[in-house]
Amino acid sequence: MKKNGLVLKLLEMDLKMKNKMKVKSTLTTIDGTLYEDEVVSVEGKEKNGDLRVKDTMGRIWFLKEEMLK
Repeated sequence: MKKNGLVLKLLEMDLKMKNKMKVKSTLTTIDGTLYEDEVVSVEGKEKNGDLRVKDTMGRIWFLKEEMLK
């Protein structure tokens, strides 16, 4: 029974971290472009305060919270 409770807790944490958000402005880097209003899913928060997000193509980006809406 304890194991099932742990699995449910992990699933709840996973759902909380996978918030879908939109990008406020276009970001262009040598690795590609993240376009304005593109939907990304928040994967977590880094120690420096940046958010780790994944775009629809599966690429990982590190963004400031101010860049998302």
